[in-house]
Amino acid sequence: DTATFRDRLHGWTCAQFDAGIVPNPTHVIVGSDEDEQQARLKLLLSGPERPTALMAANDHYALDALRLCRTLGLRVPQDISLIGFDDVAYS
Repeated sequence: DTATFRDRLHGWTCAQFDAGIVPNPTHVIVGSDEDEQQARLKLLLSGPERPTALMAANDHYALDALRLCRTLGLRVPQDISLIGFDDVAYS
């Protein structure tokens, strides 16, 4: 429900269409339950259609995704690219 998150999703969606790519709705993980988000991301990263990159809505979510990637044995950026937003100190 955060306006900046909606704007970032809209920008990603537009960029996909501009590049001639139809966005895959299963690659968009939204919701307020972080445990459910992590479970869905783990499924996505473990599945046959694993994306080559992740775009997180903020740096906090990017760090969570980085931890999950490491747990799954995926190396950033060698195996998967990762981007966050906000430029917090730890990023």
